Amino acid sequence: MAKKKQQQQPWVVQFNGTSKPVLVAPFDGCRTHVVDMAALRGKRCLGLDGDWSLMLDQLTNECSLDTPPPYPYLRFGCTLSNQSPPNCTVLLGLKLEKSLLHCRPGDAEWSRLLEFDHDWEKFDGPITSGDQGKVYAATMASLVAVDASGPAPAVERTDMERPPPCPVHAWYKCYPIPCPGGELFLVRSCHFGSSGGVVDVKLFQWNQKDNAWETVESIGDRTFFVGRFSFVVQSAAETGTQPNCVHVLTGVCGEYGVYTVSLDDMTIRLNIVEGCVEDEEEVDTFWALPTSFGLEAPQATDSDDLPTEVMQRKTEHCCTEEEKEVMATNIVSSKWSDLHADLLHLIVKKISFIDFLHLKAVCKGWNSITCPIQDAKVSPLLMTTKPGREEDLLEVFDPVSEKKYNIRVSIPASDLKSQGSQLLHFTKNGWVIMSRGGDHMFFLVNPFKNYPDGGDVIALPRLDVRGLRGLSFSSLPGSPDFVVLAVGSLGFEIITIRTWRIGDEDWKEECLGDDDVPFRMASHSPVFLDGVFYFLDINGRLGVVDPNEEDMEWNILEKPDKPIRGSEEDQECDYTYLMECKHELFAILRESGDDGSIEIFKLDRSKMVWTELEEMEDVALFWDRSNALIVRPPPGEDLCNKVYLPNYYTKSDDGGRAQAFYCLEEGEYYPSFNAKEPMNAIWFEPKPEDVDQCKC
Repeated sequence: MAKKKQQQQPWVVQFNGTSKPVLVAPFDGCRTHVVDMAALRGKRCLGLDGDWSLMLDQLTNECSLDTPPPYPYLRFGCTLSNQSPPNCTVLLGLKLEKSLLHCRPGDAEWSRLLEFDHDWEKFDGPITSGDQGKVYAATMASLVAVDASGPAPAVERTDMERPPPCPVHAWYKCYPIPCPGGELFLVRSCHFGSSGGVVDVKLFQWNQKDNAWETVESIGDRTFFVGRFSFVVQSAAETGTQPNCVHVLTGVCGEYGVYTVSLDDMTIRLNIVEGCVEDEEEVDTFWALPTSFGLEAPQATDSDDLPTEVMQRKTEHCCTEEEKEVMATNIVSSKWSDLHADLLHLIVKKISFIDFLHLKAVCKGWNSITCPIQDAKVSPLLMTTKPGREEDLLEVFDPVSEKKYNIRVSIPASDLKSQGSQLLHFTKNGWVIMSRGGDHMFFLVNPFKNYPDGGDVIALPRLDVRGLRGLSFSSLPGSPDFVVLAVGSLGFEIITIRTWRIGDEDWKEECLGDDDVPFRMASHSPVFLDGVFYFLDINGRLGVVDPNEEDMEWNILEKPDKPIRGSEEDQECDYTYLMECKHELFAILRESGDDGSIEIFKLDRSKMVWTELEEMEDVALFWDRSNALIVRPPPGEDLCNKVYLPNYYTKSDDGGRAQAFYCLEEGEYYPSFNAKEPMNAIWFEPKPEDVDQCKC
């Protein structure tokens, strides 16, 4: 039998102002082709839609619709009411302008469709066409719906406000995705700083009845491709694309990359499009469809994304009643309780933290063992939320045992119909700050205190901070100096700080700043040390706030005064975190470029200067997009002098997963810089006394 030919997947096309554009196959090893297209000479493309492009002759200033698509100009978004010129309407959106332009082939000039009055209503996203001549364009505040099915387009509505802003990421772009049948989706990609890197993706669907956007956790067999030219694949099974997935094409640190977001496991992975460079003045890059795309093809699979990982549900709070009965029966029949206590203590020294909890759950005798948790192999756990599933369920991965588990926490339910996924912000002393994405409610949670009955949960007042940079708290809840701190910054002078203590009904807010010394706040969690909170800016300066003062003052220390990178930076391009270990301050810098190199600095407090460290022989670092931890790893584990990331890869030998890390000695990532990363993940270090007190 003849082998069925694999269907050709979408391409990435980059035009560079010459007659030789670059075509790259990002789903086929980045195969590159360069073709000579004489039609490009002397022309610039104002917009692109499918097989058609709106061309401007730079000598005559005449416009025309041409195919195949030539070089698109960055500052325009273009769409056609249908793909059968000349019987169509061309709509043109000028980025950061307040109006839409339209014409039909043959018209002598462009006409304005609408004109907004306010700056926040400027267009800043792509224009996308849907069924029956519907066109959708994104502004900075809402979505504009246009009926372009007739000779004269008409604005249907301008009041489709964007979903509530992300409480963590201030920079994002929205892509309207109309689907056959009238369904309308919105893809929101959140970006870190000025690097352009995508760090989170959220999906929403327009509810016509409620006149509002609703959070979507799955798109089923569809595949979304978003970028300058966005489109939807209705059946991944027929086209061979990855189902329930979003591919975001965007520039990142001087290159172009495809961020692949799997909604099945809420992971994100960056693949650099080799051969494409980011240059806003001369080039632009977009998706392009092969003429054969859409024909029947076998289902494509990604060997690294196969469901080889099996969820471990062994603890009592994760089992059904029948499972508990079976477990109890097995325990009785096996008489594990007869095992000598000395042998039990030897076992504890060989097992991981999570397995220590499992051990305590075996029988009453084992639950009451006095062997401390410190004897088990305790290392930070990677904690992620489970969007689309049970709202009070957290997933925990143990890098020592290389297994993952589910843990239940008792977060109060929201009254919102679509509350969005929970977000993880900061961890310390066995506690984690969590929030609900829909209503901006925040909670302090200790998942292993009062284990397994949902953990210990403290509700905080609603927190809505524009430009939220970080969250932190000083000490254990209930301590005399306990205080929670949230910091926001929208500019270089004004710092907004809010504090909360147990018993307060609301946050105490202070707007602080120093007009003489700009402080470019890094996106990091402040560090509490010696009774004050320390803040780090992107150039290594330190700011200090004493939360116990009645009227808090913002103090920028005179030293360190030299840029930590060697030169001053104006924008946040790289990750800059502040950490504390043994009453010393450390800074970790991770580049957002093609290699993501990591540098670690220690503050010499006697001279108040940053000193770069070549290695950290006796400790390991655990880094995520919210904070970083420095810990001494368990004995016998080869974790030192490495920076562990939330990224992971699937092990081919046993189907398990292993964590990616950066080797400080070699300056290399293992297995690679672009390993798959769970969105909304945070490293969590359990507090031993909480576990010793828990009754499984």
